[in-house]
Amino acid sequence: MTVAAPLAEPAAESTAVVGDDALLDALLEASPDGIVLCDARLAPVRVGAAARWLVAADGRWASGAPAAACREAAALALDRKGVATVCFDDAGRRWDARAAPVAHATVAACVTVRPTETTERDAVLRAAHDLKAPLHAIHGFATLLTRSDALSAGSAEAARTISAETQRLRGALGRLLEQVRTGGAGDSVGPCAAREEGRGVGLAAVAREMVARFGASAGLRGVRLTCDAETGERAAIDETGARTILENLVTNALAAAPDGGSVRLTVEAGAPGAVTCRVADDGPGIPEAELERIFEPYVRLAPRERDGEGGTGLGLAIARAVAVAAGGTL
Repeated sequence: MTVAAPLAEPAAESTAVVGDDALLDALLEASPDGIVLCDARLAPVRVGAAARWLVAADGRWASGAPAAACREAAALALDRKGVATVCFDDAGRRWDARAAPVAHATVAACVTVRPTETTERDAVLRAAHDLKAPLHAIHGFATLLTRSDALSAGSAEAARTISAETQRLRGALGRLLEQVRTGGAGDSVGPCAAREEGRGVGLAAVAREMVARFGASAGLRGVRLTCDAETGERAAIDETGARTILENLVTNALAAAPDGGSVRLTVEAGAPGAVTCRVADDGPGIPEAELERIFEPYVRLAPRERDGEGGTGLGLAIARAVAVAAGGTL
């Protein structure tokens, strides 16, 4: 389709000239980034709308770390005769104060302030780091409880479980931080290495560990969590991999089991040279059409009413990947 329209009449030549100051003010007001123009003594000369929080009513730098960081960035830029960046925290956010020299009679440096762009890697690092302190506190108090003579045998065992679980989580967070820092590189022994080096783990022991770890939470809903281990043979997978698989399967089974229901783990000799572990629950089951799709990353069935949130859709994908890496199937 072609649309034809008459040409517009030539615009009349404008006789109004926008002054430099007016244009500069307009740009400073419109900029979404905070901009502060400084003189050679690092004093603010012009301030944009998004940067007024950095300057006091008398036109001087405001007190506090943000304004100090801006002033430092300007000083570094003038000293280096190039761009300088200083980071600071304010109101729970990370900011960048980026400064550059300006060749002008009254303005010596331009400072631009904006929130730091957070990458997925940065977000993971910060989240994992922030979790370390509360976990450290939980582990410390749980360990103190295990040494108390005032606890019953059951309570003391629960305290030991809390202490052990927080220690495991601290280790997992440490590994996560290291993997993110190194981009996934590292010398940790994975399931493949365990198979190639002829080492492995007893799945029966890991299955019994799952019952001990999740038995209390299952009992709160009257769910009976049991283990029937018929073989002591070792599987060609490392403990971390075996735990990863069974943790995902057991937590899914517990979420699916009805109140008062049951979840059963069995470990037995499978095909020649193989060990089979099964996790069964008496919940509604998985539709046949979904049996393969549930192993795809981020795929979730209908949200479970019990937890209200559902999972991330990653657990089964991770579990299968670990099993395949060990030469097994899920």
